[in-house]
Amino acid sequence: MDTAPPRPASDRLGAALALLGGAVAAALSFDPAAGLVDEGGPIEAATVGALAAAAVLALRARLWAAAIVLALLAARELDLDKTTLSGGILKSRFYLGDAPLPEKAVGLAVVLLALGALAVLARGLPAWWRALRAGRGWAWCLPAAAAAVVVAKSIDGLGRKLAPLGVELSAAAGAWVVRAEEALELGFALLLVAALVLWRRAPD
Repeated sequence: MDTAPPRPASDRLGAALALLGGAVAAALSFDPAAGLVDEGGPIEAATVGALAAAAVLALRARLWAAAIVLALLAARELDLDKTTLSGGILKSRFYLGDAPLPEKAVGLAVVLLALGALAVLARGLPAWWRALRAGRGWAWCLPAAAAAVVVAKSIDGLGRKLAPLGVELSAAAGAWVVRAEEALELGFALLLVAALVLWRRAPD
């Protein structure tokens, strides 16, 4: 986000496409039989939809690297690597194990694509820092989103993480942690949407 946002006359079309893309992604990921915070449930479907909408917004703004990262985040939320390949592509055992060589090649290509896109985004850090100091809303949305996802990942599987320390979560506490994690992940996705919308509306 190191250039002034374009303001095409087709902004409404972009918003409509983002809503459509988000709705389609949410519908594809939604499992009517799932509970509120279950895999495929309403909150996860909303998270996928928000990430897909953000990817469409980034694509419309010609923020190619951001669009790639957002699309990959949506795919990660859907666990597409685990459902289409022999395992998670972020796990070393996937590459060191018995997974078919073509799958390893695909996984490595995706990881390299993600790293390349992140490297491109990193070039915009000075512009982001200037916008943050200037109090621009979109710039503040990004650290808020980062904080949300860091906390969400920290409490993911909290019961399992605390077990070696002799701490056992009650069923009620475990359920609360799951709800908090899903809510934070949804907040992360919505903050990214907000960042893109505010960036496009920011003055030159």
